Amino acid sequence: PFVVWGYSLSTVARTLIAAAASPLHVFGLRLADRVGKGLRTSPRDALIAAAVPSEFRGRAFSVQRAMDHTGAILGSLVAAAALFWWTDDLRLVFWMMAVPGVLAVLVLVLAVREEDSDLPAALTAEPGKSGKSGKPDTPAASRREALGFLAPLSVFTLGRASDAFLLLAAYDVVQDKRMLPLLWAALHAVKVGASIPGGVLADRIGRRRAIGIGWFVSAAILAGFAFAASPLAILLLFLAHGLHHGLSEGPERALVAQFAPRGARGTAFGVYHVTAGIVALAGSLLYGGLWDLASRRVAFLAGTGLATLGVVLLLALAPRSAAASLKTSI
Repeated sequence: PFVVWGYSLSTVARTLIAAAASPLHVFGLRLADRVGKGLRTSPRDALIAAAVPSEFRGRAFSVQRAMDHTGAILGSLVAAAALFWWTDDLRLVFWMMAVPGVLAVLVLVLAVREEDSDLPAALTAEPGKSGKSGKPDTPAASRREALGFLAPLSVFTLGRASDAFLLLAAYDVVQDKRMLPLLWAALHAVKVGASIPGGVLADRIGRRRAIGIGWFVSAAILAGFAFAASPLAILLLFLAHGLHHGLSEGPERALVAQFAPRGARGTAFGVYHVTAGIVALAGSLLYGGLWDLASRRVAFLAGTGLATLGVVLLLALAPRSAAASLKTSI
């Protein structure tokens, strides 16, 4: 039910932006949209984790992310077509957003059933670990593995520029609001192209290594933004930013499922998403402040440093037991 409530709330909130009469209204509706995302994301990820064997979770989560980005592409293309050939009224475009949202809720209500995983314990258990949950009977071990990931995640996310922030940088180049949906669609097309290969890579070489590669790509792109001087370079870097998401989003979720006991996966995903969300907000404030007080270059160099530090911490804090289990799970 949380997944249904979450998608329903987000659909209503996003659609009502069309009727917003002040920035405060938009802020409130965006906040409601984020609440809806919080309600649905963790239970959805827990359902995915329970539905597939551990050795295929990187691919499973990457397929989910690819489908999500495909929806973003289609929605952006429809919005762009409406703005180019039908109307320049952005409010009307937001009213149109109700259609896919309602369809998604109907599919959830009519076609999705929450069930316990019917996979054999030998398939759902992490290699080398015992118990019905496939996890060691020591909560402290799970907490250590969680901290070994959440600490680097927090540092990296603080330095990572948000998609919206980079979209504004790209908009400064094109200066045409009709191009925004096309830029957004192109970014998500890159994410789709990288998502499934990123999941396959994670299942083959290990989730932490795959995440490290994705994070390093992000750090390199941020460094590029710091020194990019031409409009073409900025646009290419904006699109390349999608590689980072494709390479790391699915593996990050697969890693959370790995260290969380089966009965606590919903909680684990909740902690993961809350941590990432709060730190991302702080990161946006950091970028905006440095951009206004210093320069774009200073903002992106600071982000590059934090993202690189996140990669180093990820490799340094990776528990040896987790690394070993990854090697035996492929």
